[in-house]
Amino acid sequence: MNRTNMEVELIKTGDLFFKVVDDSPVGMILIELETAKFEYVNKSFLNYFGYTKEEVLGKTSAELKIVYPEFRERILSELDKNDIVNNIEIIVRKKSGEPFWSLASFQKITVNNKKYTLTSFIDLTEQKKAEESNKLKEAFLSIISHEIRTPLNAIMGFSNILFKRELGEEENEYLNIIKTSGENLLTIIDDIIDMSKIEAGIMVFEENQFSINEIFQSLIVNLTEKAKENNIELAFYIDKDIPSILLGDQKRLKQVLLNLTDNAIRFTEKGTVNISVRVLENKNENMLLGFSVKDTGMGIPVNHLQHIFERFKQLEPHDKRKHGGVGLGLSIAKQLVELQGGTLTVESELKKGSTFSFSLPFRK
Repeated sequence: MNRTNMEVELIKTGDLFFKVVDDSPVGMILIELETAKFEYVNKSFLNYFGYTKEEVLGKTSAELKIVYPEFRERILSELDKNDIVNNIEIIVRKKSGEPFWSLASFQKITVNNKKYTLTSFIDLTEQKKAEESNKLKEAFLSIISHEIRTPLNAIMGFSNILFKRELGEEENEYLNIIKTSGENLLTIIDDIIDMSKIEAGIMVFEENQFSINEIFQSLIVNLTEKAKENNIELAFYIDKDIPSILLGDQKRLKQVLLNLTDNAIRFTEKGTVNISVRVLENKNENMLLGFSVKDTGMGIPVNHLQHIFERFKQLEPHDKRKHGGVGLGLSIAKQLVELQGGTLTVESELKKGSTFSFSLPFRK
């Protein structure tokens, strides 16, 4: 490959310039500070911007109108204060006039007593398209969630009002079917929306003050009735070394625990479901907690264990199912835990029960 003397000199000056080669996927230019003229360009730069080498060398950025004025002023201001300016997202212009987003970095260097700015460009077009697509997905999910929840909430609300009235046994049975069906549909909607957010990379986690004790009290309120219907005892344990207040995402922690405990109740015909939390690590302001949900239920066959966290996986054949659900809950729980820096695992023995364990970091 033929190179100019300038290119050869640059490559020989040291490790700093090893990237200044024609075949680099990063678009690169070398601008002499005194004249502001381009003295070197590589193939990627020419491909990004649609120029030939002859059209660029000896010209200035202002002449070619590559960088928009507002961005150029910002860059020059930063270079006045620093020798290196890294990873600035700017809009640049192709030869055709078409604008596109680029991630640009700038570094002042000296070669043979002459001062230059080494500039690199990475095309962000595809990344920006993905970001825009994710924003559209988020807006769509928000609208769909609202439009479906609104009529569902009305159905649930009026069902609760009718429950307070003196109705016949048959009417109460119908109402109970309506209420249960509405709750199941709401759970399915929530699961689908959460899975879509995770896949789109737009799942957001918050850090708020919360109490483990309050979360466990909420589980008792939400699941005691269901446990009684199945003749199951719920037992809770909180390590005494856990502070009364922690910092983390209370909503997502509750969601994971609710999902795992609800599953345990559904697949346990008699016995106990134990929910516990212990301190695994305690360092300065950080704390790693270990949660477990242990049941005495039907257990999981060995050949199903490796697939238990996959989406839409069910223990029972579709035509023989009696426990409900669409098979998203465990997959969502695992991803919610992992996205927060934790792990979720399962141990099980047929006819003896299962234990789902997960760890999550929190701040004190």
